Amino acid sequence: EPKEYPRQSARTAAGAPLLFDGQRVTRAEAVGDRYVYVGDVALAPGDPVATILDPGLPGWISGQLRDFTPSVFRDFEAMMGAHKSSRPMVIASWAGSEFRGASTGGSVSPGLITMRLEGTQLLKETPGALHRMRWFIAHEAAHFWLGQTVGYATPDEAWITEGGADYLAMGAALRADAGFDAVDFLAKARSDCAAAMAKGPLADARRRSDQRAYYACGSLFAAAVEAAGRPRGKGFADFVRTLIATDGDGKLTAQEWLTAAGKFANAPLFADCVWQGSNPHDLGTGAGATRDQPPTAPGNCNVGDELGSFCIPRHAGRSPLDMANIDGSVGQVGLRQLWNLPWSRT
Repeated sequence: EPKEYPRQSARTAAGAPLLFDGQRVTRAEAVGDRYVYVGDVALAPGDPVATILDPGLPGWISGQLRDFTPSVFRDFEAMMGAHKSSRPMVIASWAGSEFRGASTGGSVSPGLITMRLEGTQLLKETPGALHRMRWFIAHEAAHFWLGQTVGYATPDEAWITEGGADYLAMGAALRADAGFDAVDFLAKARSDCAAAMAKGPLADARRRSDQRAYYACGSLFAAAVEAAGRPRGKGFADFVRTLIATDGDGKLTAQEWLTAAGKFANAPLFADCVWQGSNPHDLGTGAGATRDQPPTAPGNCNVGDELGSFCIPRHAGRSPLDMANIDGSVGQVGLRQLWNLPWSRT
């Protein structure tokens, strides 16, 4: 009968085992909006995640899901602290090989990751397919921290979780295999973000059906935070740990994220320069190093130096430089001050 049924209810199965909150039980109470799996499943007592695999999955994918998934959860917990869910469940299904390519789809619900995989390119393990699979697993796992433990306030701010999860997944894939091309990953993010921004503001991306913008631009914001924290031995995962520890309601607005990023490392984001895409170059500190110094006199700037592209001597060097910072603030900086800022090379 169509009517409103209570969300908090018990689920039982006559004699059949249940898997609920990653634990094998015979009765599940207060289910709410979580899932109950009916049937037997092998569980490793020490694993931080319960994995349920379609027997039709290619063997190499099953192996990655069994071995790499628990490893990723352990690494993320060590870096960002505990997520708010109990033992997560991962349910992976195989949709066949009729599709001539590779398709990896996934979603995260409270306490659950669902994955749907298909395509001829996933039948055999190749370096490209392996990197894609590890990144995919890590991206979905990252949502237990960025998504479930702390998330965005509105869908227009999805870059907070999707871009952040992308960047955390890139790091996980790189730690698993140094052959993962992180340079290409970030280059594609830059290209896609620039293309998206040419069409309109990031906050309007979903109304343009441009979901990719949230992933691409958000991963660049995460990379900027990581680079700004690197001189202190901190990274983006440390930033996420701080967000989780300090956010009161588990929902972040864009301004709250930017304010937190500013406190974490208020690095320059955009500034006047003489060439598009300019950034400081680290030319070393050993023999033959050419690390430049601030100008000795107003107007004495060398464009070929590390910060020369930004050292613009307007009005004989007496006019300050306009600059926007990662926390969203805008101000002016004296030319000699450029050498004292926490620059990010992202």
